[in-house]
Amino acid sequence: MRTATTTILLLTLLTASPGWAEQPDTTADAPTRPADGLRILSEVGFGTLGLVGGAIVGGVMTMGGTVAAQPRDGQVPSFAEIIPLLMMSTGTVLGTYYGGNWLEGNGTPQGTLGGFLVGAVAGGGTVWLVTSLVDDPSTNTKLAAVGAAAVMAVGGATIGYEWTDEPPEPSPPDLDIFGAPTPTLDGGTVGVRITY
Repeated sequence: MRTATTTILLLTLLTASPGWAEQPDTTADAPTRPADGLRILSEVGFGTLGLVGGAIVGGVMTMGGTVAAQPRDGQVPSFAEIIPLLMMSTGTVLGTYYGGNWLEGNGTPQGTLGGFLVGAVAGGGTVWLVTSLVDDPSTNTKLAAVGAAAVMAVGGATIGYEWTDEPPEPSPPDLDIFGAPTPTLDGGTVGVRITY
């Protein structure tokens, strides 16, 4: 009888304690991150800065006679033509990737690189079409084709990053162990409440 009375009293005291009847919020809030449009703008901006910065670094690296400035045989590109392209490519991919990560995106470097390669091939095809199909293209036509190629490369890198971007997973609910000392009939204390 004493055990039954102790149990009933214990349950009564535990359920009467403040907050015990309240149901804990078990829904985990999804982590917030900046709007997608702002992140995409960051990717395009940093990708463009990387492209321009790569062109400047590549141009400086080929100046001063350290690399042959003329293509061999008129067909094979020289290092002076390849180094700026490599620097621009690297700057575009890294700028796009880190621009997205800066605003808490979850895209992958492989997706960014893959998208860049697709955009660069499309842009290179545009340059080739303009320079080969147009009889004696003017300088403005060539610059427009190269500009379109740059836009396609940055756009491809951004699309590749966004394609592999996954929203963050919600965090697990918090586990709260609350010790609520509750007196019992025999003089001891009991009472641990676990909420999640």
